[in-house]
Amino acid sequence: MGMGRTLFRWAIWPMFVLLLWAAYLQTNDPDPWVWIGFYGGVACLSLLAFFGVGHRWLTCIVSSGAFLVGCYLAFYVIGQQHLFNSEEGREMMGLWLVSLWLGGVYWLQSSPGKE
Repeated sequence: MGMGRTLFRWAIWPMFVLLLWAAYLQTNDPDPWVWIGFYGGVACLSLLAFFGVGHRWLTCIVSSGAFLVGCYLAFYVIGQQHLFNSEEGREMMGLWLVSLWLGGVYWLQSSPGKE
């Protein structure tokens, strides 16, 4: 395993904690169980990748879905609402950050010969 993969693999632990914290913060959201489940699921996918038992296809589906839902929300946010002072703006940014993170998890799960 290369140095980049090793560093990213160990970055999973702080991100795991941040994802669980994000899930906890959703308890005051109007639709908390959707977001608690989402952030908790991403935390679990990350942890599975750390131990090398995750499935790349599932990571790809969740990452792509998060990106696409974030793009859908962008139509309602960009140019119409504040990115950080609106619920939809924060949801959009969270989805895109998770999508980016899961892109790294997907890379970690790929075989080293496919770089």
